Amino acid sequence: ATQNRQDAVKRMTEHCDLIIVVGSPNSSNSNRLREVAQNRGVTAWLVDHAGQIEAGWLSGKTRIGVTAG
Repeated sequence: ATQNRQDAVKRMTEHCDLIIVVGSPNSSNSNRLREVAQNRGVTAWLVDHAGQIEAGWLSGKTRIGVTAG
């Protein structure tokens, strides 16, 4: 399942200019998903819940992907 999610994020990076990963900051899987996106040149944020999303992150973004760790 972990590899499948990483592969999905890789595919998402081809179409998104921002990826939000929902998961615990203590989760190695969630952190890895964020890293995968960032290593492919896409801004990625890890949040525990929607209340942590900052409006500034969305500014100028047209395609936003969401995944969960």
